[in-house]
Amino acid sequence: MKLKIFPSIKRWVTSERGFTLVEFLIVIGLVIILSTIVLINLGGRNQSEKFHSSVLRLVGVMTEAIDNSKTLKDVDTEYSNFYNTVWSVDLTPSGCSGGPGYTLFITQGPFIRSYGKYVLPDGVDYDRDFTFLGLPSPSCGPKKIEFELYTGKPKDLANANLRIYLVSNPEVSSTISISPLGQVLFTSSEGSLGS
Repeated sequence: MKLKIFPSIKRWVTSERGFTLVEFLIVIGLVIILSTIVLINLGGRNQSEKFHSSVLRLVGVMTEAIDNSKTLKDVDTEYSNFYNTVWSVDLTPSGCSGGPGYTLFITQGPFIRSYGKYVLPDGVDYDRDFTFLGLPSPSCGPKKIEFELYTGKPKDLANANLRIYLVSNPEVSSTISISPLGQVLFTSSEGSLGS
């Protein structure tokens, strides 16, 4: 007995239909659009992660300076004027050699010792406090945050605040400040990060 196949089904089963050029271009276009969206999201997340790790690293260095001041780490107490010894974090402005970045220092009399230089990653910067007639100063002198021995308090409270931000999106920022008691506090545009 012979099976009877409807002509339309027979044509469908036996045809060797492939993709047309238009269908192929539509699929390629969709793949390009989806991969672009994924890359944009990953790039933004990567910048945000770099920013947050930069904030945490800077807070860690400031905390280290405070702790070293309290414990008199590497302070020569036999030095006649050791009370003038200062632990500090020196912040180099952007546009200057090595900037934007910061260095942990101890200064005892004429002796200065560096405990590490850190450079902020590309796309992360901090506000420049140096002004002259309301405009940023061309000076490349670093901003110093100095800490008192034994207490870890900042020597100059007015100079103990810093705003760090993402250059591509300045609304993503964090304010780092040293309290009068020598505690590092920081907040971000997304809320408090900690202390």
